[in-house]
Order: sequence, then structure tokens, then C-alpha cells
Amino acid sequence: NLFGIVATQLVSATDNATIDCWWLQIVPQGKWTAVTLGASRPPARAWHGSAWDPSGDRVIIFGGQDDNGLALSDCWSISVPPSSASTPSDWTPCISASSTMLPPPRYGHSAFWYAKGEALFVFGGMGQVESGGSRSVFPLNDIWQLTQYGTDAAAWSEVEPSTSRPAARAFHASWLLGDFKVV
Repeated sequence: NLFGIVATQLVSATDNATIDCWWLQIVPQGKWTAVTLGASRPPARAWHGSAWDPSGDRVIIFGGQDDNGLALSDCWSISVPPSSASTPSDWTPCISASSTMLPPPRYGHSAFWYAKGEALFVFGGMGQVESGGSRSVFPLNDIWQLTQYGTDAAAWSEVEPSTSRPAARAFHASWLLGDFKVV
């Protein structure tokens, strides 16, 4: 079977907002199924990046914007499709909360899973700075990778390309084509 995923729905900002999660079985016939979620969940968000890790059968989400408009820099994963329809799936943090090296908070970025390198990559989006009660937003053009997510060795690192970077951008489309990220 071939599977797709949507894990992007902000549910009720007034009733302890959460993320709901659905998976789509594409073959042999399209069929949406809600994932039964366990107690462990990330904060609600919109405009986050997500990617599918086929070797781990997990969806990974990074960043986004919470229901107060704040940019996020956390990373979570969930097993999809679940082992059974009645078994709850728990979201788990990708990296230790004590990690000091994180990408700047962002939303409207792109993310993809690079299977050869077993890494999540994040590009661009809208960055955000809070100062003196006001919020400034600005487009980003940085690239970050997360390796060994879900383990004690999980680590983010900024990728420094050997060429110039694309212009800063947010809410863009992108895809992985072989070993190339296209934005």
C-alpha cells in the first residue's frame, strides 16, 4: 500500500488546542482515516513543515506558528500508519528539550526527509523576534538538518552551502529531486 499524510490541523484555539492527525491510504483506493492520538502531543500549530521518514514509518513536524502567533522551533514525530486503528499513537519530541543548538523559530518554511543521509532538512520560512512588546517578522534563507532524531544523539546543525543561497522566502513550494532540493 502507498500512504500519504496530513498532520496539519489546528483544532480549537479555545478548547486546549491540539493537532489532529490523519493518514491517507492511496492504493488500492483513496481512504482517509483519523489517527487515534495518545496523551503525548505537541502544542497546536499552523504553517509548520512536515516530512515522511519511510524507514521509520514516522511523520516529522518542525516549527510553525502557535495560536498566539508565535513562531515555534520544536520538532515532533509520530508513527503513521498506526499499528492498529484502536491503538493510540503518541507524538514524541525529536530532540532533547535541553538541546542548545536549534534552528531559529519559524513558520511557512519547507521541510523534507533525505533518506540517503537519514536526516530532516528545513529551509527558509518566516523568522520572528520579540522585543519590547513588539514582534518583528522577516523571511529566512537558512538551511538546517536534524540527524538521529528520537535518540540521545539527535542533533541540529546549520548547513553552509558552498555556493550562494536562494533569496529568503516563506510559504514556498519545494521538493526533493534525487540529491537536489528544489525551491
